[in-house]
Amino acid sequence: MTTATAFLVLAATLAALPAMAQDRERPSWARVLLGKGIELDTKPRKSRRMPGVSTIDIHGDPTLFGLHTGYHRDFGQLVLAGEIKRDLETATIGHGGVEEMRHLRARIGFDGGDFLPYAVIGYSWQDRADPTRSIRDEGADFGIGAAYQINEWVVLGTEFIDSDLPGRGSASLRDQMTATLLFSFQF
Repeated sequence: MTTATAFLVLAATLAALPAMAQDRERPSWARVLLGKGIELDTKPRKSRRMPGVSTIDIHGDPTLFGLHTGYHRDFGQLVLAGEIKRDLETATIGHGGVEEMRHLRARIGFDGGDFLPYAVIGYSWQDRADPTRSIRDEGADFGIGAAYQINEWVVLGTEFIDSDLPGRGSASLRDQMTATLLFSFQF
């Protein structure tokens, strides 16, 4: 899937949200969320060199699939939230790859009824294995997002996140910009 295709699907989904909504009372965002995300890495990766190792090719499908859970607390017009996310599939680096990516994030948003625009700040851990060693990268995340309650139980959303993972060595996946489409159940 190309970047342009992913953004078109994302835009079409968000444009269709008002038509999918049901008539109901003003919803509360104070609930537990559990869901799945489809994440597109929007920065292309290139071959890199690592000391003592031949060229490391960073390739593969830039689409990641992850699970997330969190809790929203509704304070009237202000909504605060915490989220834990784990990516399940990742890009390949040479013969190794990112073994696991975890995120811990906080959100602050404006309660617009069914619509919730928000800002995100957090921290990420990325464990990878290349042909000769295991490496852990970690760093800050920040970005923006929006969620829409389709009905009492289903929420669709999108996020644009910049992850700054300083990393170790020149093969690090340092600066990642991702666009994510989120599908969540709330209860």
